[in-house]
Amino acid sequence: EALAHQDSSHYADLNQSFHYEIWKASGNTKLNNLLGGLWNGLSIGLQSTELEYATVSHREHLQIFESLHRINENITDGTMKVIELEI
Repeated sequence: EALAHQDSSHYADLNQSFHYEIWKASGNTKLNNLLGGLWNGLSIGLQSTELEYATVSHREHLQIFESLHRINENITDGTMKVIELEI
């Protein structure tokens, strides 16, 4: 949805939500708090636009999701909801 509308600001919010869902699934509150405190938004390099970065990031999210899903189907409930909103 965010990518289809080329809304990089909304994508950035969804990107954070995707990672947060993975941290939350770890069940480790200290890790979740630590990583949340370190979060500083999209890691865009000098050679890419926000939209290009979001497109690559979304593809990586799908790969992460598929890997997590192979390990444990229950881990991926929240992450899949976020991925569906990204496109």
